[in-house]
Amino acid sequence: MSLKTVKNPLTMVAIFSASAEISVATVLNSVPDELKEALVWFIVLFPSLLVIIFFITLNFNPKALYAPGDYTDERNFYNLHSESQKFDGTILEKKEEETLDEFNDRLKENDQLNSIKRTFSLETRRNVEKANEFFDYFIEFINKKDLAKYMISLGFGAAAPEYFLLEFSIPKIIAKNTRTPLKKSIIIKVTENKNGAFKMIALGKGIVQSKPKEFASKIADYYKDFVCRSVDDKKFKNYWAKIKSRS
Repeated sequence: MSLKTVKNPLTMVAIFSASAEISVATVLNSVPDELKEALVWFIVLFPSLLVIIFFITLNFNPKALYAPGDYTDERNFYNLHSESQKFDGTILEKKEEETLDEFNDRLKENDQLNSIKRTFSLETRRNVEKANEFFDYFIEFINKKDLAKYMISLGFGAAAPEYFLLEFSIPKIIAKNTRTPLKKSIIIKVTENKNGAFKMIALGKGIVQSKPKEFASKIADYYKDFVCRSVDDKKFKNYWAKIKSRS
């Protein structure tokens, strides 16, 4: 049985709580008598305190308890965090007739228009610049690896100062089976520390890099893996032959 990486805050709390209770109960008989009463009180009170803190968090900040993968559509996680930021951004979708480079150009034009309409903080401007730099490299890698032909849709944009959303999907006709995921969403968080160093994180995907080019390479590999797992080669050959015959 393979162990999965723990990515959910609730799972981490449960593991911590269980470990603490088991550890204290295990050593209870081996500690001096004067300490046993304190340990017994700990065993009794610790779970109650944990439950109280849990419900306080659930009441005032419920979104902190869930990871992106806990949502059926990760865009819901993205939207939940975006609403609290009061940031008016947009997610652009690639038009069917657009090339990836044309879509990237339109994305940059949209960012320029948004910059004119409102005043962004310096931090937000830097985050957007880093996100756009990542997307430039992502398009470059997808084109180099000839992976664009598998895409039926692509979207990218920002709706919070540090949150960005990348979405891509493959056509249903080339999927291996009906249970194969046809669409993937990647929530990207861009952060800058006090020393001006940036970090780009694909939430829930285990991808963390400081440089946009390296981050784009990892995301392109993630997309390639998604294609390899999802696409039926025989179906794709028939699909691609039809596409070429129309052009």
